[in-house]
Amino acid sequence: MGDCLSGASDINQFMALKKELGKLLLRGGMTLHKWCSSASSESDLYPFNYCEKQSSVKTLGIMWNKCEDAFLFDISTSSTTEFTKRDVLSQIARLFDPLGLLGPIISKAKIFLQRLWLLQIDWSQKLHSDIAQEWSSRLWLLQIDWSQKLHSDIAQEWLCEKHKKIPRFVL
Repeated sequence: MGDCLSGASDINQFMALKKELGKLLLRGGMTLHKWCSSASSESDLYPFNYCEKQSSVKTLGIMWNKCEDAFLFDISTSSTTEFTKRDVLSQIARLFDPLGLLGPIISKAKIFLQRLWLLQIDWSQKLHSDIAQEWSSRLWLLQIDWSQKLHSDIAQEWLCEKHKKIPRFVL
């Protein structure tokens, strides 16, 4: 079986969920192992056989830091100041977000890419300096510490604009 990601409000709910998942997996001939929690690991009520060794675990393609109870996104961006449309698409495509937590940011990045299409810029053509500067200035947001809450000032500067554009497909 692959990874399973779930949550519980308290230790009793966690124990019930763990027991239920264990029974379900046993019916399929599998066992539950490598569970993790952001709760204090000193409790004797539930032994953790995986998470005590490390503060972050990978599930669904993203990292979860149990100490901070935060999702971490591994986003690598280039340090260059010259970009092509191909570079922009490549950086957008690297934003793997199966839970949709980065949805507003990915939408804004795709709207930026749409602008490049409307300007009829070729794939290998270097972006004009003001457009490249705009993309470069937005890349810093992709490098922020995502243990911050999404309602922080940094995210609000990007997400809470007066005029929003939401792409849609019309048949």
